[in-house]
Amino acid sequence: MRNRTEEQTEGMDSEWRKFSARRRICRALSRLVTILGLAAAGLLVIPAGILFLLIVGLWTAADRLSRSLNMAAG
Repeated sequence: MRNRTEEQTEGMDSEWRKFSARRRICRALSRLVTILGLAAAGLLVIPAGILFLLIVGLWTAADRLSRSLNMAAG
């Protein structure tokens, strides 16, 4: 291995710092996108769950009403 001059070493340190800063920025952006994606998915899941429970509740109520009317008639 050949010896590096001090200027070459400083240049490499500067490049490494730039790379490291870019890497940190990319990681932070990646985390932000992940968090925003999960939040958006959560916002979609909550209304879907409420709608599902509403449909199931109405279905059950209609079924019980139908059965009670059939028993009263028969």
